[in-house]
Amino acid sequence: MNKSLKVMTSAALLAGVVAPVAVTTVDAANSKVIVEKTPTVAKDYDSTKASGSYQNSDAITHVVFQTDDAGVYTGDRFRLTLPDGVKFVEEAYDGARAYAFTTQDKVQVKYVSEQTLELEITDNVASGKQNIVRLPLFVEVDTTGELKFTVDPLDSSLTAGTYTFAVAQGGSATATIEKVSSVGSGVSPLSVIRIDENAVNALGKDQQTITLKLPNNVEWNNTPTVEFTGGLTGSTLVSVTPSGRTLTIKFDPTDNRTARGSIFIKNAEIDVDEDAKFGEIVVDITGTEVDSQDLVVAEYADYGVSITLENEVPEIVAGAHPDGGADKDDLVTAKIKIKENVADSIASGRETKVEFPSWVKIIDVKTSDEKNVSFSKTGFNKDKNEFKFTATTSGKAEFVVKFYLSVQADKAGDITAKISGRAGIEGEAVVAKAIAPVSVEVKAADLQIGQKDQTLADIIITENVKEAIKDGKLKITLPNNVSFSEEPTVEVVEGNIEIDDVALADYDNGDDNVLELKVKGESTKPSKIKISGAKITLDRTVPVGPIVAKLGGDLVQNTTDDAVDYDTKFEDKDFVSKFVIANVVTPAPGQSVAQEVKFTIGSTTYTVGDEEKTMDVAPFVEGGRAYMPIRYVAEAVGVSKDSIFWDQATQTATLIKGDRVVQLTAGSKSLKINGASIAMDAAAQVKDGRVVLPIRFVGQALGANVDWNQADQTVTVK
Repeated sequence: MNKSLKVMTSAALLAGVVAPVAVTTVDAANSKVIVEKTPTVAKDYDSTKASGSYQNSDAITHVVFQTDDAGVYTGDRFRLTLPDGVKFVEEAYDGARAYAFTTQDKVQVKYVSEQTLELEITDNVASGKQNIVRLPLFVEVDTTGELKFTVDPLDSSLTAGTYTFAVAQGGSATATIEKVSSVGSGVSPLSVIRIDENAVNALGKDQQTITLKLPNNVEWNNTPTVEFTGGLTGSTLVSVTPSGRTLTIKFDPTDNRTARGSIFIKNAEIDVDEDAKFGEIVVDITGTEVDSQDLVVAEYADYGVSITLENEVPEIVAGAHPDGGADKDDLVTAKIKIKENVADSIASGRETKVEFPSWVKIIDVKTSDEKNVSFSKTGFNKDKNEFKFTATTSGKAEFVVKFYLSVQADKAGDITAKISGRAGIEGEAVVAKAIAPVSVEVKAADLQIGQKDQTLADIIITENVKEAIKDGKLKITLPNNVSFSEEPTVEVVEGNIEIDDVALADYDNGDDNVLELKVKGESTKPSKIKISGAKITLDRTVPVGPIVAKLGGDLVQNTTDDAVDYDTKFEDKDFVSKFVIANVVTPAPGQSVAQEVKFTIGSTTYTVGDEEKTMDVAPFVEGGRAYMPIRYVAEAVGVSKDSIFWDQATQTATLIKGDRVVQLTAGSKSLKINGASIAMDAAAQVKDGRVVLPIRFVGQALGANVDWNQADQTVTVK
C-alpha cells in the first residue's frame, strides 16, 4: 500500500507548506505584473468549469498587467508561455470568450497552443499604472512544484519576466498533530489532529469516509469532536464512530469550494493496554480520497523519570566559599532536569533525596522551569551533603534544580549527585568537577637525620585558575620535628600575582616549621611561584621515609574550628595539598629500616626482602598464635638490636621504636604501649631458654602489618 504521509509538527507545517498569497506583485521598469493569489493545488489539478461556460471563478488565479513608466498601444502583442507539465485549457480561450475576461475592452486573447497564449492590445493604454488586462488562468496540471509562466514582450513595451502563479503538490491530504505526548497505560488524551487538503477539492465533492486505526492493544476511548475550517467550512458531519482500534468519520463536503479545507479532530482519548509495545503509537489514516498515511500521535512510555543535564559540567574550585569572598555563581552545579516519562511517575508527597559525596557540602538549592509541580523542602542532613524534598504533581511534571556547593579543600574529581527515595525519582549524574586551586611540583630530596641546613629541590606552585591564591597568606607547613633553617628565595615566574613578603613562623607545635608567603595582589591570569634554596633541619627522632608537607593558608575559605560553621564548612581541613618534600634515608637512633620479612612455621630459614637468612630457633604455633624469638620479631618490625631489652628479674621484654615503647611480660596476656595496657589472647613465653613473643600483637603494637597464610604456613611482616 502506498504510504504518502507527511508527518510534521505545527511549526514545521507552517514552514514547509506554501499557503495561498493574496497578492504577489513584481515590478519592472515599463510594466507591473500582479499575481492575485498563489494557491496550492493537486498535482493533477484541472480548471473545471462549474457551468456551461468558463467563468472567472473557475480560474486557478488571475494575473493583472499594468503600465508603469511606458504605455502600450493598439497592435502591440505580448506572449505567455507555460513549462512542461502545465497547459492552458483551449476551450476557455476561444475567441468569443476571451474578450469578456478583461476589465476593459483593451486586449484580445488568443489560444496558440497548450503552452502558449498571445495577447494583442486593441486600444491604447497610457503609462502611470493603468490596467491593461486582468487575465484569468485556466490550466491543467500534471506535475509538482512551483507553477510558473513566462512573459515575452514581443513588440510591446512590457518587460520580460517569469512569475509563479501556483504550487502543485502530490497526495490528497496531510495529517499532523499539534504535540506528540508521552502516555502510560490506561486512558490518555491526545493533542488535536488536523487533516489538511493539499489542494482545493482534494478530498472530493461526494460523501467522504476517513478511518483512523490504532495499533494492537490501543483503542479509542471516546467520541471526539470534529470541526471543519477553510474551504471545508459548512461541510455536514454525518457520523463519528469509535470502535475498538478504529475511529470512522463520515461527512459531506461543502460544494463550490475555492480554497483548501481542514478537518480538526479534538478531545480524542486513547486507552493503552499494559501489554502494548513501548514506543511510538502510530495511527494509520485512510479514506475515500485519502492516501494511506501513518501519523505518530503519542509515545507509550513506562512510568519513570528521566534525569538529564541542561548545560555542560562546570568546574568548582576546592576550598572556595562565599564567606571568603568567592562568587557564589562560581560554585554552582550543572542544571539537573528531572522530567516524568508519563504523568504521575513521581509519587506526590513522597520524599526524594539528593546525596553528594561526603567531601561536599550544600550551600544553597534553587529550582526553576517548574511545570505541573510544586515543592516542599524538608531539609538537609547533619553533614549538609544531602538535601530532601517532596514534590506534588498535577499532570506530566518537569523541573530544573541546581546546587551551590562547598568542596573540601584537598579533594578533586567528579562530583556525583545520587537521587533516590520513595517518590520514584532514581538516578545519578556527574553535575560538577572539583579542581584543586593549585598544583605543586617538587623533586623529593634525600636527607639524613642529625644534620642541619639540608637543601631542598625547587618547589613550584601553579594556580589552576586565576585568583586561586587569595590576598593574605600562603603557607607551607612541615611536620613536627622538621623546620626551615632560613627564608628561601621566592619569585613569580609566570602570571601577575604579587608576593609582598616571605617569613618563617611556628605553628602546630613546630619551631619555624611554616613558610609564609604574603600575597597582596591576586592574579588576573593563572600564575606560577618558584621557591628555591629552601633549607630544612631534621631532629634525630624523625623516622625513615617521606617528609610530607601541607600547602594551605587563606586560599582555603571553607575550613573552621567553630561548630556553628560546620553546616557548609569543614572542620580543620586547612590545606589544599599534601606533597612529599623530601625523603629520610638514614634511620633515627633505635630504629632500623624495615623491609618485608617472611617466616615459615617449623623452618629456621626466613627472608628479609630478597635476602635469605637463618635463625637458630624455628617459629611455632601454639593456641592458634605464631611465636618466634624476640630478636627476630624486632627485626621484622624495624626495631634495631640496641632498642631491645630483657629484664631477667621481671621476665619483661621491652622494644622501643621512635616514640613508642612496647612491653610484654612472660606468662602475661597484657601488652603495654607507652604504659597503657592492651589485652591479648596469647602470652609471651620463655621456651628452651629463649624469650618468644606472639608476633601478631607485637607487630601491630609497633605499626607493622602481619599477614598469615594458612595454606603455606607463613607469616609475612611489612
